[in-house]
Amino acid sequence: MIESEVAILRRVKHVNIVQLVEEFDFENDLYLVMELVKGGDLFDAIASATKYTEKDASLMVHDLSSALCYLHSLNIVHRDIKPENLLVVEHEDGSRSLKLGDFGLAVEAKEPLFTVCGTPTYVAPEILAETGYGLKVDIWAAGVIMYILLCGFPP
Repeated sequence: MIESEVAILRRVKHVNIVQLVEEFDFENDLYLVMELVKGGDLFDAIASATKYTEKDASLMVHDLSSALCYLHSLNIVHRDIKPENLLVVEHEDGSRSLKLGDFGLAVEAKEPLFTVCGTPTYVAPEILAETGYGLKVDIWAAGVIMYILLCGFPP
């Protein structure tokens, strides 16, 4: 599983995705050096703020959408889009942006996928139906996150 994650991390280069900086393979251990993001994750930010203005939520959803558009252009489906996997970047001017991380469930979607995976609150219905799914499951999860940002609780 880790080989698949590392292979995807080697391929992706995007401002809204946590970057793989270096990797070291020593004997039976693989060490990954990832980009440092100091602002914590979106889950903690949501817990602190409860809900966000439409403007702030739209900026966060824009960052997530940008990352997903890029991944989907490479036929990569993340399959675990959730606030815990979105890291908050705090810029010097006080603004914030998001970076997507944790590619442990990500795969290239060359054909319909059938593995039931993800975090229950964010899982698209087609994953649970086991009828085959693709890139669109990430969009469903992004919609759930947008709802939470605006309402302060999941749908």
